[in-house]
Amino acid sequence: MNLPVFLSLPGAIAVDLDGTLLNSRTELTNRSRMALEACIERKIPVIIATSRPARIFNRFFPADLAQKCSFILMNGAKAIGNPPLSGSFCEPLPEIIIKDIIDCVKGHDPLTRITVEIDGYRFGTNQETDPATLWQRHAATPDMVFSIDAAIKKNPCKIALGGTD
Repeated sequence: MNLPVFLSLPGAIAVDLDGTLLNSRTELTNRSRMALEACIERKIPVIIATSRPARIFNRFFPADLAQKCSFILMNGAKAIGNPPLSGSFCEPLPEIIIKDIIDCVKGHDPLTRITVEIDGYRFGTNQETDPATLWQRHAATPDMVFSIDAAIKKNPCKIALGGTD
């Protein structure tokens, strides 16, 4: 894979997942992987940006490549640096805002699926939490799931809504 000719190498690249690195079947194509590896070989930090939580990555992103990339997750609420970058960041939502959003949503459609993301691994939900559904929908196990009220007390950083217009 040939990279464009730069007058100087970029300090880093940031790439979105859906519709950019991943194809319509949520697969990392060989071409995309080769492009990422070419950047990494040239010591250009690669940052993957997505709205997804960290627990979903193992489903479609190779672990060996993930260790060489940094991540901006959950629409920017969380960041994780891997060498050559370092550090981490998480921006929790104020509790009052979370409660206001949830009250508003429930007032418009009480059947809305609500997921309150804590750290990209743990979350609260009003959905069914049997192990098969958790794994299929969230790549999660029962020990990762809390009630929405309990999740709100753990400084969550994202709210996701589904199953509604």
